[in-house]
Amino acid sequence: MRSRAATGNGKLGQLTGSSPFVPVGRSYFAMGVQGVLPWFIDTEATIFISNKGQPSARIKAEIDLPWTASIYSRPSIELNAYGSDDRQIGTYAGLGTVKLALQTRYQVTRQLAPYVEIGWEKAFGQTANAARHDGERTDNAYAVVGIRLLY
Repeated sequence: MRSRAATGNGKLGQLTGSSPFVPVGRSYFAMGVQGVLPWFIDTEATIFISNKGQPSARIKAEIDLPWTASIYSRPSIELNAYGSDDRQIGTYAGLGTVKLALQTRYQVTRQLAPYVEIGWEKAFGQTANAARHDGERTDNAYAVVGIRLLY
């Protein structure tokens, strides 16, 4: 989706140019906080300012829900918003995208956990209108299979 180009994939290291989602000639200053809300909800809030002066923000919340001693589900929500229009990368002021996901993992050991994740992402407002105009989809469903390794 278009908005992924605006702020990378959520990791500060990917905002330095190593991510395929960061447009050529674009760099970002990012500042954020991470914490745990009541009920053990992990949260992240990050603001981004591009070298073109375009502000944006991302808020993400997720929680681990244990089913058994070794099976966990992790629902998450992510909101991306933009402070001004940036026609070059197709993002516009206001709420740009919302992403909902559910990851379920089986912890073989604390350090090894295969997982399956399903998710859905949707663009809103003028960002969605621009995507439609360019013949792109405004929503996307996905599935991921992976292994979580901690060392």
